[in-house]
Amino acid sequence: TNAYTDFHHTVFFAACPTQTPDQFWKKPMLPMALDALLDVMVTEIEEDRLEKERAAVLSEASMVNKMEYRVECQILSALHSENRLSQRFPIGKEHLIKSWKKSDLQFYHSLHYRPDNVILFLVGDVDVQNAIGLIQQKFGHLSPK
Repeated sequence: TNAYTDFHHTVFFAACPTQTPDQFWKKPMLPMALDALLDVMVTEIEEDRLEKERAAVLSEASMVNKMEYRVECQILSALHSENRLSQRFPIGKEHLIKSWKKSDLQFYHSLHYRPDNVILFLVGDVDVQNAIGLIQQKFGHLSPK
């Protein structure tokens, strides 16, 4: 799985073959891909994971903090001066990232990562009825908040 965030969305995706590549023991990948996406929805934030994510985000922020990015930020700030987009870039502000607390992130997660705020797309060579059943099995117990 992987993820990206833009101004309007956070996207998590799992790109995988329909079956495991093993010649002698083929296993469907869809249940495993849905499990990975379910983990995003029901995660409990742990301190060690928080520190790994903080380090990853700060590393990404330093990698993109080049002249072109700073110019783009200035242009977008000017174009969106009438709304919050001018001050809220997807990577976040370094001083805020450094001050993340487990409780704050858990609250943010529960506020935004909920079934009524998610769209699930399934694309590929899959049996539709089987996929519907798996989706209901994996995500059906989640309720809107």
